[in-house]
Formats: sequence, structure tokens, C-alpha cells
Amino acid sequence: MSILSIDILTENDSIQVYTTESMIPNEGYVLRGQLVLTLHRPVKARQITVQLKGTICNVVSNDPSIYYHSVNEPESNDASGWPITIMQVGSCAKKKDLLGRMGRFALYSTYGYATAYQKIVREEVNLLTNPTTFEQGVTCLPFELHVPAENLAPTLLLPRHSIHYALHAYVHLDSFKERYVTFRNPQQKLKPIHVSCHSFPSLHYLEFQPRVRYMGVREGHMRYEVSTVKYACLEQQTLRLSCHFFPLRPDIRLETIEVSLEQTEAYPLLTGQIRNREVISSYRMIKQTHKPSHISRSICHTDSIDDIPFEVDLTSPHITQDVNAVSLKVTHKIKVIVHFAGQTIRKMALSFPLTWKIAG
Repeated sequence: MSILSIDILTENDSIQVYTTESMIPNEGYVLRGQLVLTLHRPVKARQITVQLKGTICNVVSNDPSIYYHSVNEPESNDASGWPITIMQVGSCAKKKDLLGRMGRFALYSTYGYATAYQKIVREEVNLLTNPTTFEQGVTCLPFELHVPAENLAPTLLLPRHSIHYALHAYVHLDSFKERYVTFRNPQQKLKPIHVSCHSFPSLHYLEFQPRVRYMGVREGHMRYEVSTVKYACLEQQTLRLSCHFFPLRPDIRLETIEVSLEQTEAYPLLTGQIRNREVISSYRMIKQTHKPSHISRSICHTDSIDDIPFEVDLTSPHITQDVNAVSLKVTHKIKVIVHFAGQTIRKMALSFPLTWKIAG
């Protein structure tokens, strides 16, 4: 045994990217750290590299019925049972649960699940200019990786999608004898890196953002106004909006008001690798819409309807910020459905765009 261990020590385990008109945007990010080699005896290496890899992964299926599930069907909050987690069994399975995960992996493969991925980041630095002999003991090799900010999307984990980043360190030994002797030793190391894309410097900034008022009318029945924010922030945990209704006839009464957050995930029905500059036509894109948060309120005839406040819960693990990549696009909107009393008036459905932001 020559290489006992390889460790990656970084100044930060996360990358913070700021991209908005309210802040000076990042042109790039420098990831600094040290690669620590612990050697049992002297060893000669011809190349040592550190790479940052970022990947978007989607789970697709040849069964079209899974793409048309009701938006009201909730996914489990247990990420260990999500298709994306099971399909990545090789990289995230724990030894004690390996057989169970492999069994579920085989089951999903039977259902026709497969994965598609897009490499959005692959930056590499070589720590050696010439073959080098390292002595027994601990050796520390500093490194710097320059990462373009424009290529970074936020880290996320959804039932059928993930964006993840990791630092990979590879030690290439010089001779065949060394490679053979150390074949069973760890010659590579992986360290997860979390990427956050911020749009505001702090939560305090969001308290002063202007509200947006949407107004409209159903002719002969009801005039309405919906007041909400243009930008929502996950750290706030709730989204507040107010609904104002003004009947145009005295016999118009409301029965129920439903408010929901809709998250739409669009991705190509492709497997294997998706290139960064690949042009994908709209007919090859699948769109799935979910309701990770939903509120329903009954209205009595004595209730005032000129100002009805709502608070939408944002703590679901299925909610993520907006994403705009070749292989995955995530958008959001607020949907309000108004049910009228009586059977003669059809319901009124309203929807408003919503942009998700992250505060630093």
C-alpha cells in the first residue's frame, strides 16, 4: 500500500453567485483549497488533477402515462424514495441499504426509467508540471479553480431532477508497477460542492420591494384585484397575497376560493448526454406541473370579500428557484380558482407569473 488516503480541503464548501440588477454580478468564482495526500511509502505520480464537475440529471420514462399525473398528486417528502435518488444508486447508496436500493433500481428499470444528463461545468487544474516523487507522510498541494459564473445553476434535488456539483481529485501514478500495487487503494476523491445563486443581498431588501396588483373583470358577474409580490424568496417560508372581489350583481356569491403555487418543470424526452449548445424542439420537451402548496377557503354569505388575505406555505422540499438551462427549465405561477355559489355560474380561474429568488 502506497496511498493511504486522498482528502480535499476547501476554503468554502459552497459557491455563492450573485446575479441581479441590484448587485454587482459575479464574472467568475475562484475555488481555493488543498489536496492532501497521505502516503505509506514514497510514490511517483505523473499527473494530479482537480476537477469541478456540475451536472443536470433528469429521469425520463418510455411510459407516457407518468407525464400526465394529476397536479394534485403529491410526491413523498422522503427523498430516498424519489426516482432521481434511486436511479443514482451508484453514487448515493449507503452500504446498509444497498440491496434495497438496488432492488428499487431494478424495479424502476423495469418500468422503463432512464436518465439524461447535461454537463454544465467541467473546470480542471493540473497540480503537476512534471512527474514528481512524493515522500512518505503527508503532502499538501494547494490549488485554485476559476469557474465562470454564467455556467452555474443552483444546486437542487427534485423527485425527477437534480443539479449537483462535486470536486474530483485524481492521482495518476507514473509506472505500471505502482498502478498495479496500488490498484485497490483510493486514487481518486470526490467532495460535494453546493452552489447558491442569489438575487438579493439580504431578506431585508425584500421588505421594500413593490407589490404587483392584477386587475380584471368577468363581465356581468365580478370585478377582482389580486395583490402580491413579483419576486418570492424561499427563505421567507410564506408568500402573502390579498384577493379583492367586487360583485357586479347582488345575487353573486362566492362559495370557495382556492390558491395554489404551481411549479412547472420542462425537460427533453431524451436519454444519455445532452450537449450544452444543443437545440431541442418544443415537441421533444415534456412539461410537468405540480402543486407543492395549496390552500382552500370556504366563504360564508356573511363574510367580507373585499379583502381576503392568504399565506402560501413555501416549506415543501419540492419547491425550488427558477432554472433556465438546456435540459431543465423550472418556472412558477400563482393560481387562484374562484367557485361561485349555485350551479349556473362556472368557476373563474386566474393565474399570475411568479419569479423565485434567493437572498444572500
